[in-house]
Amino acid sequence: MKIFYTNKKDIMLSWVVALFMITTAIIVVIHMTWLYDLDITWLKIDQETGLSRELLQRNYHVLIDYLSPFYHGPLHLPDFVMSASGSHHFKEVKDLVNIIYVLWGCSGIGSGVILYHYFKEKMYFFLKTCVISTVLLPSIIGLIASLDFNMAFVAFHRIVFHNDDWLFDPVYDPVICILPESFFMHALMMIIIVVMILCALCWIVCGVCQRREKHFNLIDDSIK
Repeated sequence: MKIFYTNKKDIMLSWVVALFMITTAIIVVIHMTWLYDLDITWLKIDQETGLSRELLQRNYHVLIDYLSPFYHGPLHLPDFVMSASGSHHFKEVKDLVNIIYVLWGCSGIGSGVILYHYFKEKMYFFLKTCVISTVLLPSIIGLIASLDFNMAFVAFHRIVFHNDDWLFDPVYDPVICILPESFFMHALMMIIIVVMILCALCWIVCGVCQRREKHFNLIDDSIK
């Protein structure tokens, strides 16, 4: 029974599971509306903008509903006007989220098939390979963001979006005032935390399965 040894095939297949765990973390955090509720207090968004908590929550929830792949139609924030460029940027964000959902679905199916094969063969070590593959990208991004989040934030937008529509003017798109950069930093931190939790669970499951298999092998050997 393999304990940890892996090969190129295992590493390549582990990337599928890694993609599933990372996209799962992103989707989970997107729908953590309570994170924004906490930041209203933590970042004093209501005090900085002079807007009520109820108004902030209402518009943020509308935005999150809009990002759902099951929502079809334009974005209409109940308490904010929006320019054409601002509306276009949110449409691009929605398209990006839709891509993440597609990757999540495809990698989820692939992960199910892959894990079924490895568990059927009692090759539990594969979960540890998945953990190592999964933590690499979030760790690198987290390190870069911790050094200069503003730089990482700008670099992300310039890489992903091929226009300047993300550079909101508060005069024409006042919604940007209720979405401070620090909130996105907290969201990134939460994504990394969720990824690490999923990785920890995989590591624990792997350890339990390996110990259980070892125990049963010892029993079989003693019977023989």
